[in-house]
Amino acid sequence: MKGFFKWLGSLFAKLPGIASTVAEKIQEISAAALPVVKLIAELTPTRADNEILELFERFLIGGARDYLALPMDQRGPALLKVATTVLARQFPGVPVVQIQAAVQLALVQHRA
Repeated sequence: MKGFFKWLGSLFAKLPGIASTVAEKIQEISAAALPVVKLIAELTPTRADNEILELFERFLIGGARDYLALPMDQRGPALLKVATTVLARQFPGVPVVQIQAAVQLALVQHRA
């Protein structure tokens, strides 16, 4: 049991370094995400059905119809899916949550 607590303590000691590495990766991806976010915003100003369909087709992503059932004000997840998929192709192996965090950061930068 003593060994477990020692291991757990060493894990917590590494967290600041791990968090810093993750934050740096998110910042790196957000730089690549900004042009993607801008393009998506430009292509989908009203989030209408035809805009969503065209966006998914442009980036060769399936599943657009699943998002069309959502009310207009809840179509953000469709746009996030497109941005995440596009960036996952550029950054293979990076966890989706980190890519989505980078997209959200780029979105904040775009709106600022």
